[in-house]
Amino acid sequence: MKKGVFFISILVLISALFLLVACEDKNSLTGRITTPVSLLMISVFDEEGKPADGVEIFVNGQFKGVTSKFGQSRGSKTVVLDEENNLIQVVKEGYVTQKGTVSANPQGTQKVVFNLEKKKSVLLVEVLDNQIPLEGVRVALSQEKAPLPLRISSTDRDGLTYFEKTPDGNYTLRLSKEGYSPKTITGMVNFTADDGILTFTLNLEKEPKLKLIVLTEKEEPLFGAQVALYSKEGYNSPEGWPLVTETSNEEGEVEFRFVDEGTDYFVVVKKSGFTAHTLNFNYDRKHPHYSVVLETLE
Repeated sequence: MKKGVFFISILVLISALFLLVACEDKNSLTGRITTPVSLLMISVFDEEGKPADGVEIFVNGQFKGVTSKFGQSRGSKTVVLDEENNLIQVVKEGYVTQKGTVSANPQGTQKVVFNLEKKKSVLLVEVLDNQIPLEGVRVALSQEKAPLPLRISSTDRDGLTYFEKTPDGNYTLRLSKEGYSPKTITGMVNFTADDGILTFTLNLEKEPKLKLIVLTEKEEPLFGAQVALYSKEGYNSPEGWPLVTETSNEEGEVEFRFVDEGTDYFVVVKKSGFTAHTLNFNYDRKHPHYSVVLETLE
């Protein structure tokens, strides 16, 4: 009887050793290292710090579900980790995919937090003067109808400047440069529609200028002449005042800025010892120069 019991015990021991060797052989063949299962709670927040629900969770490339929409677990998802090192990916449309690596730890539930960042466009601005790149243009970016700019930049030698990480929305661009007419445009930024890059190509026109040269009868520059610029209405009104009055320099020159294309103006030129002269014209930026000859009084 004792011999039978001893024989059965030997058989059980041999079977256990066989199973152990078989398991070791299987692991050596697959190359897989068995690790204890652990839990990981993933919490996801948006840019405002609020829990983000409906966010897709991937562990080592495998879809594990989405973050909860309800209760205290909103914006979170608990997953099982069965690998030593695990690549966690957090995916939501319109946001940059977030990634992180977590090592399995069977001692309780681990926690990891991801903060989503919206996909943002690069806003590229190209400024030209008659198809020639224009350097040194001040470009101010602001939200539509906002009085203060969000960011300010200047164009480089290639007439280019850009604003990175521009969120979707409506914006206003204000361009300015000495000697040029300012320009303001409004446009919409949409990352998906723009493929991440939105380009504006804009032309600036030289600031309208009216230049007059005051000469004597001998065609010599006349210094110190008073030159008054009137609108048509102001000139024809008995109580009208000039828009601006300037005095000719040593070269007999006077410049007026901010004149309007296609507008009728009157210029009255006076100097003591000379007869006054009135000039009427319709301003054309292609022909902005005029000369006035004052005759000496006899």
